Amino acid sequence: MSTSTYSTWKAGAAKAVITPTEPMWLAGWVVRKEPSRGTISELFCRALTIEDASGTKLVIVSVDLIALPKWLVDPVAQQIEKRFGIARSQIVFCASHTHCGPEIRPDKEYFFQIPHEWMEKVPAYNERLKETMTRVIAESIGRVEPAQLFFSQTRATFGQNRRKGNTIHDEDVPVLDVRSADGNRIAIVFGYACHNLTLDPQDRRFSADWSGFAAEQLEHNQPGSVALFLTGAGADQDPVPRGTLELAQEHGQTLATAIEKSLADASELNGNIDTTWAEVALEFQAVTRKQLAADIASDDLPRKRKAQWLLDQLDVHHATLEREHAYPIQGVRLGQLILIAMSCEPVVDWSLQIKGTGPFNSGQLKGPVPFIWVAGYCNDMFCYVPTRRVQEEGGYEGGRATLWSWVPGPFTDDVEERVSRGIDRVMQQLQQERTQ
Repeated sequence: MSTSTYSTWKAGAAKAVITPTEPMWLAGWVVRKEPSRGTISELFCRALTIEDASGTKLVIVSVDLIALPKWLVDPVAQQIEKRFGIARSQIVFCASHTHCGPEIRPDKEYFFQIPHEWMEKVPAYNERLKETMTRVIAESIGRVEPAQLFFSQTRATFGQNRRKGNTIHDEDVPVLDVRSADGNRIAIVFGYACHNLTLDPQDRRFSADWSGFAAEQLEHNQPGSVALFLTGAGADQDPVPRGTLELAQEHGQTLATAIEKSLADASELNGNIDTTWAEVALEFQAVTRKQLAADIASDDLPRKRKAQWLLDQLDVHHATLEREHAYPIQGVRLGQLILIAMSCEPVVDWSLQIKGTGPFNSGQLKGPVPFIWVAGYCNDMFCYVPTRRVQEEGGYEGGRATLWSWVPGPFTDDVEERVSRGIDRVMQQLQQERTQ
């Protein structure tokens, strides 16, 4: 290794356990009727700070929870900006989307029929979580040292598209390898587009599932390192097979082994950090009282319950239903690597389009950009993000998933165009940063 690159990058990493110390209701499955009953593996908050030669920093935060809503992470980002001068666009928050972590979203009390006494535990946990995230980020910043960055890519096949008759899938496993001046690994960041729900819903023990087992193996084999998982655009991909602890461990081991093999052929990253941020307005389909009345009269229980909730918002709480909601899209450039961090749950089409022949691929960018990484579940969570194809096919990811959340209803049919324009804008801004 040449010593010249050590003057380009610095990096530091930290982590902390966020596993609840008492039983809580678990997130992700409406079929659960009882709280958690122990722990299989710890849940973590992990952070990596990277600094370029100009002093510009990037912070990547990976948290073993089902979601990181904007109202949870923005106060943390504000604290970090106040203390360290790091802008919001320079911090990536990503949830591992484990379905074996505590439920932290208040609206799920109604939609998942969670007993109120268990939801009463959530505010205190969320406050501790924000404090922990802030502390872990600060620790990673305080540990920065000269470093080298490398990118590699491997593949995994246990994630398969869960939509009926759908063979569209993404097997890519992108890897960012961060090494110190003495050759030791500071951090390994890895991604995969697959739901984190191997374990049986009725197991009810805290666990980070397969991504946690992969991180555990990577950290064990690279002592002192921190392994951060960035969930891909896997809203319609599930682990296959699934249903047992042994399968979750097997998927994690398979993934970690592939990652470790890829490190030997990694390409070194050189250059600067550029970050950008865009928010696009996604519009919901109009809600009419006629439709709500029909839904309440239907035999579809989730649809009936959602219609009643919406009527309560209108008539009991005198609320105004949102017609549109801001959708954050974040862009990061690390030398030859582009990371597009999408919020919410994007279907796999998005990853293939961004990395492939879609309107916003690397061909638009001046200079060499051979590597593109697409992450989902970043910076906010309020819905699935379908493409036009998925909307037309319908089903859970196409719109039905909104029956279990606060959003008034499915998106209008131009959601793909709106999100695509936002991604295009982020790519163009990264290009402008590079040419200035």
